[in-house]
Amino acid sequence: MSDDGSVSDQGGRRWRSVFLAGAVVVAAVGYMTGTRHAEQPRGYQAVTEPVHGAATAPPQAGMESARYADRRATQLLALESMRAQPGTGAEAPPHDPVAYAQAAAARREARAYDGAPPTIPHAVDQHGAPACLACHAEGMRVEGRAAPLMSHERFDSCLQCHALAESPLPRSAPLAHSVSEVNSFLGLTEPERGERAWPGAPPTMPHRTFMRERCDSCHGTQASGLTTSHPWRQSCPQCHAPSATLDQRPRSTLAPLPGLTTAGAR
Repeated sequence: MSDDGSVSDQGGRRWRSVFLAGAVVVAAVGYMTGTRHAEQPRGYQAVTEPVHGAATAPPQAGMESARYADRRATQLLALESMRAQPGTGAEAPPHDPVAYAQAAAARREARAYDGAPPTIPHAVDQHGAPACLACHAEGMRVEGRAAPLMSHERFDSCLQCHALAESPLPRSAPLAHSVSEVNSFLGLTEPERGERAWPGAPPTMPHRTFMRERCDSCHGTQASGLTTSHPWRQSCPQCHAPSATLDQRPRSTLAPLPGLTTAGAR
């Protein structure tokens, strides 16, 4: 009797231990499930309906786990897509006189006079070196607006020549001029067309070439209204001769070479 009683007591204790262990596990799982916070959305939400005119930002939920090299490659691909040069094939857009007049008026509005550096139509950080080359180094199109590439070689002090179109100072009225004299400066008349040696010949450049070495800055595929009919050709001075007068080149009087005679010489 004692042996059977001890065996039954051990079996009862064993089952009680199993039951208590299971109860503890169930209680722990229920506690963690009940106290766990709902997963908060991270990054941008996916757009359910297509929105025309607004680009969808890439999701940032996996940005922390992605490698830096992969993130940089994705950003570079996005920049390359904005720098894409459309219309560089054999088919060129037809000349539109209305678009040409609008582009010329916009170009005139952004300059104090013809040949002056264009103003900056957006806000920039003037406390440090602005990131102008991010958009204007090669040119790109952002939100339907073209950021033209630099027409000259690289200069790091952009704000030395390009002033802001609107003053960032929080003032209701502009500052008074420090001088009383009225400025009577008048710039040169804006050129319309270049001259041609004969009908059908390539026109000459109606402006100077200094600080305008990159012709595709104004006449490339991203320029609206001023796009050339053959943007795939890159050696523009090969056919379009510059003007020595506008470039202010010195006049040279070369003496005849030895052994050569000129007309009228005896």
